[in-house]
Amino acid sequence: LSEPCQPPNDYCPIADALKSRAAISCEHIHITESGGTKYCEIQVAPIFAFDGSINHVIHVSRDITERKVAEKALQTFAEQQESNNILLIAQAEELEEAHQELKESQSRILQQDKMASIGQLAAGVAHEINNPMGFIISNLNTLDKYMQKLAEYDGIQTAQLSDQAQEDVRVQRKRLKIDYMLEDIPELLSESLDGADRVKKIVQ
Repeated sequence: LSEPCQPPNDYCPIADALKSRAAISCEHIHITESGGTKYCEIQVAPIFAFDGSINHVIHVSRDITERKVAEKALQTFAEQQESNNILLIAQAEELEEAHQELKESQSRILQQDKMASIGQLAAGVAHEINNPMGFIISNLNTLDKYMQKLAEYDGIQTAQLSDQAQEDVRVQRKRLKIDYMLEDIPELLSESLDGADRVKKIVQ
């Protein structure tokens, strides 16, 4: 290292290599006298004699500060990218949700326009039905009054006839079913008025 440094803890890789009789590789963080931080890669390997005893130890220390800084920067970049990806995914989901809401709003507006058009059409049809129904109801009421007067007039006229004429009229009335019609016409008019009134209520 370019500056004197002190170990950060009591760990000794040489003692570990001697104890385990195996090569040791580790990393240490060293604080320099100027207060800086340096990363070191330490490799220790025992050298064995012919009798199996350890008579030497190879100790290599390499400054890996630049590599560690680069790894840290890469890790920070990767974390930032991951954060950006999460943000982009959230924004995409929000856009999709907003797009779906917009489609639903457009669908509701279209449905409202259709309903408004149907309402206008229904109002127009109702108006067109209402007018003739008013004429029909008015005419049926008038016809009912006319029939009452005609029935009254028929009774008065028949009473003025002679006995023979009344007999002849009775035969013709029976053949033509005049009495049945005079009884049935008011009921027909009443049913027609009731039906016309129902149609008017439905339109309203």
